[in-house]
Amino acid sequence: MPVKRLLLILIIFLLFTSPLFAEMKPLAEEELSDIYGTGLLNFSVEHRSVKTTNRLLLPDGYVNHDVAVIEIGTELDLYATVDSLKLGHYGNGWDVDITDLTAGKSKDRPLSLDGLKIEVAFDDINSPDRKLLFIKAGSDDIDGNLNGDFHSLNADGKVNVLLLLPILLNSRRTGLGGLLNSIEFNHTDFWVAFANQITDTSGAVNTNAFLPRTKDTIPGMGVWLHFSEAAGYLLH
Repeated sequence: MPVKRLLLILIIFLLFTSPLFAEMKPLAEEELSDIYGTGLLNFSVEHRSVKTTNRLLLPDGYVNHDVAVIEIGTELDLYATVDSLKLGHYGNGWDVDITDLTAGKSKDRPLSLDGLKIEVAFDDINSPDRKLLFIKAGSDDIDGNLNGDFHSLNADGKVNVLLLLPILLNSRRTGLGGLLNSIEFNHTDFWVAFANQITDTSGAVNTNAFLPRTKDTIPGMGVWLHFSEAAGYLLH
C-alpha cells in the first residue's frame, strides 16, 4: 500500500474510531440550516528543496525531501498546568526539561491555536527503502503564553526580551533559568519536532536546526521546539 494512503488511513482511524454509542436521528430543516464547514481534514504530499548551508566557494547545501502534511481545520483554546515536562533523554540529560509549566495565562486567557498541522518527512516517500527524517506537530498560528522554569531546551526561535538584545536561539539544551520564565506568542508558528540525523547535500549534519527561525526550518536531531518569533519576560 502506498505510504501516503497508509498515513491518511491512520489519521482518520485515530480521529474517528474512538468508542461511540449513540442513537441516530434525522435532523430537522432548521437544524440543517445552522450547519456549515470548510473541510476539517486535508491531506497532501509536498516535495521540498530547502537551502540549508551557504558556502562561499563551494556548492550550497540543500535538504531534498517529501513531506506528508495533515492539516486539521480547528481552533483550540488550551489552559493547562504541568508539574514537569521532560522529552528526549539520552547522554547526560534531556532535550526539553520544563517544570511548573502553564499553557495560557488563565481560563479566560488561554493559549490559542488556529489550525493544527502534522508533517511527516521522508527522504523519498515513493522509495521502498524510504528513510524517516522528522515528524513535526504544531500550528501556523499560535497566540498566548507558555510560562515555566525552562531548565533545558532544544529550540530555534527569536525571543525579544524587554531592554535586552533579542535572544536568537538555535542550540542544544539551552537553559533560560534566571533570564526569562514566560514566552508570549503573537500569532506566530510553533512546532514540536522529533528528528533523526539529517545530512544535507554539502555533508552538513543537523546538530542544530537548519535554516532556523523560518517556516521551512529543518529541525535539529532529537526533540526540538520551533517558533519564528516571540516575546520573553521574567515574571516574579
